[in-house]
Amino acid sequence: MLFPSCQSNLTIELTPVASYTDLPASDAVCHDKDVPIKPAVDFNPGGGSTIIFMRACMTVSILTPGFGLGLALPKTNSDRHQLISSTTFMNEPF
Repeated sequence: MLFPSCQSNLTIELTPVASYTDLPASDAVCHDKDVPIKPAVDFNPGGGSTIIFMRACMTVSILTPGFGLGLALPKTNSDRHQLISSTTFMNEPF
């Protein structure tokens, strides 16, 4: 298994934005293994033709943290690495 325990290591953020260039200035929300997960209390899927910014963060332990990609990835307080990806899309109907 490449990424075990998605339920405890993956966070997904969905944020409605005004345009494709109007992205949130905040950092990605990544789960640290030593800190309890804060469940979502509000979810706004947006309406038709709403532009949504989506960001995902997976925290993992990597085999070679002192080489290559391991040196470039941000780390949590529990010494796990953060893999972060983001995209934007428009809700239907367009």
